[in-house]
Amino acid sequence: VATMEQYQMEERSLIANRIKASIRRVQNLFVVMNVDRVSSDEKVVLLKRDLARHHKTKAFNACTTMGQIVYENLRLVVDKDFRASSQTFDGIR
Repeated sequence: VATMEQYQMEERSLIANRIKASIRRVQNLFVVMNVDRVSSDEKVVLLKRDLARHHKTKAFNACTTMGQIVYENLRLVVDKDFRASSQTFDGIR
């Protein structure tokens, strides 16, 4: 279990560092994903529900696009071990 948790923490750190290193590209991606219809409404609802259950949060309730869902999921994943991650995500939206 400790090895798995260490691996998860390392992966979260890599994700956060990639976002920081490519902040402009990530911003541009979310601008498009937040207005583009990336998937069907049914899939948006399904993913929102499943991620809300997985993370045990209501953070996805306000999401209406895949871009918003992906953003929220990344924020939650990175924030699990890195409380300073809000700085990583401040400039994305």
